[in-house]
Amino acid sequence: MSRLLITVILFLGALAVGLLYLRPEWNRFSALRAEGQSLQNTAAELDDLLENRDKLILAINALSKEDLKRINQAFPVGPQASEFLVMLEGTASKNGVSLRGVDLAGQSEPTQPKSTGQPKPGGIPVSSRAYATIRELPFNLRILGSYESVTSFLEDLEESLRMVSVQEIVFTAPGSSQAFDVTIKAKTYYQ
Repeated sequence: MSRLLITVILFLGALAVGLLYLRPEWNRFSALRAEGQSLQNTAAELDDLLENRDKLILAINALSKEDLKRINQAFPVGPQASEFLVMLEGTASKNGVSLRGVDLAGQSEPTQPKSTGQPKPGGIPVSSRAYATIRELPFNLRILGSYESVTSFLEDLEESLRMVSVQEIVFTAPGSSQAFDVTIKAKTYYQ
């Protein structure tokens, strides 16, 4: 009987020591396994992001020089007010409209907030253009012309590569010359 009692006591003692030692180690092992799974998920997400980045780079590189030129004309880098004024003057003379005055209101604040404080993964080149925001260049335009020439001017302005949003058009009644005096409040965009 004493041999059986000693065996049971030793077995229970070994079990108690095993539980007291192995339980914290098992908990640590479980935490490390969960952390490892989390790191694997993060690595998989980064691999997906890198694959998407590579696809986007290929799509950008596939654009022709003509397409890039058209994009830069629609949203030029900087206001490029002088080129915009030349375009307005050319459109006015093409449509037989007299350009009476152009008032550029100046640069405005970005229409989208800049992304600041965002993490930048290592190994990925960061382009300043990637974070460019679209800005507005409001302007007021005063033209003089017949109804047909004014509508033709507005159509050409609408179809120009440089994006223009007309906000307000004010007509004054034509006098004896049958020419409309038109004031246009609009804005164009740039990067």
